Amino acid sequence: MSIPGVRGRRRDPRSVIGQVEAAQWLPSTGGERFHGWGVMGLPFASGHVLGLRRWPASSIGPPYSSVWHRTPDGRWTFWSTAEASVSCNRYAGEVITHTAQSPIAVSWPGDWTLSIEVETARLWWEVVLTEPPMARVLNAAAAGLPDRWRRAGGPAAGRLLGAGPLALAGSMPNGQMFALTPYRIWVASGSRATLAGRDLGAPGPLPQQARVGDFRIPQRGLIAVGSASFTPLDPARHSTRLALTAG
Repeated sequence: MSIPGVRGRRRDPRSVIGQVEAAQWLPSTGGERFHGWGVMGLPFASGHVLGLRRWPASSIGPPYSSVWHRTPDGRWTFWSTAEASVSCNRYAGEVITHTAQSPIAVSWPGDWTLSIEVETARLWWEVVLTEPPMARVLNAAAAGLPDRWRRAGGPAAGRLLGAGPLALAGSMPNGQMFALTPYRIWVASGSRATLAGRDLGAPGPLPQQARVGDFRIPQRGLIAVGSASFTPLDPARHSTRLALTAG
């Protein structure tokens, strides 16, 4: 299966992702659904972790962007352009220490260079993308597979890309089940970031792979186009906590 809403042969991420954002396509599966792209996660040798979610299509609210940051001692902060109740906090609030609604600027200085800024946090982050031979092979092989096979191949694909095992289905911290379907993956060949004036240092794997519930943060920066679905929120079975504190 090709990427929904994407036409043409160009493989550079700026072109592909521009079409994904314009399409605003949603999968027809049940549950709470999202489609878009993001940095699945990028660890720094200093112990910091960053992630980005860009959902131009959502079944539960407006399109939004969310940036995740984990400190070396394990504290998560989520910034989002949307209210916490209709963004990533809905599923991960039990492990989020701080949260804030903030403008998030995403731009492409080049076809293979991504720039992210979070105004409230004074966060500046740049990622240089590449499609190494193994990623190209995996993307081509996955193009004709059904969604369930794409998800099942996550652990092996993560190892082949040097990112550690990936869990593309499981449970989120607030109790909802999730399923992620990647349609294309690129690899970060370099990244720089500063937070409140502090340089986060060079990218590098962590001694222990970070997690948000059953979702494993890649040990190497991965950027993916894909869809996500979650069990509908049921306050009788799931936590409704959006963060431990706000600010």
